[in-house]
Amino acid sequence: AMATLPEHRGRGHAAGIGRALVSAAVDSGADAVATLPATESLCHWYARTLGMVPAFKKGGSGVAFPESWHGFAEVCGEHSPETPGRLYAVCRPGLDAGRLSALGWELCFD
Repeated sequence: AMATLPEHRGRGHAAGIGRALVSAAVDSGADAVATLPATESLCHWYARTLGMVPAFKKGGSGVAFPESWHGFAEVCGEHSPETPGRLYAVCRPGLDAGRLSALGWELCFD
């Protein structure tokens, strides 16, 4: 997730950082990069700016995490029902992020 101080918004800072992070992840071998937008309005920003699409269903089944992630969830708390119901993702060239929409994300941290 990213945030920009109000007085610095609209200058493309977050967009540049987001694009660089996605590029670095793909260059390092990642097949996909995903995030949970904090609000519905940010879903449009991630789609427009980083090419992300609705992917994993928040709170669904289908993903097994190691015990360390369950411990992390205990510290961070449950997800907020007010955040969007899907994570947004972008895949490396040649992969279709839309295919991720059938998958659930077992643990989600806000």
